[in-house]
Amino acid sequence: MQREWLTVALSVVVATAIACAQREQQPINQLTVEEKADGFVLLFNGRDLSNWVVMGKRDGWTVKDGV
Repeated sequence: MQREWLTVALSVVVATAIACAQREQQPINQLTVEEKADGFVLLFNGRDLSNWVVMGKRDGWTVKDGV
C-alpha cells in the first residue's frame, strides 16, 4: 500500500514538472512568420485593444492589467 502511494505521488510530481516546463517554452500571443506573411493580425497584444475595430458603440471594452 505504501509503495502504491509513493508511485502515485511521484507520478503527480513528474507530470506537474513536465506541464510547467512545456508552458515556459510557448511564446505568448505571437504570430509565426507564415501567419504574418498570410496577413494575420493579432487582435489582442496583451496590453491594449489597438488592433480592434469597434463598430457602432464607442465605449464597452477596456483592458486593465493585461486582461
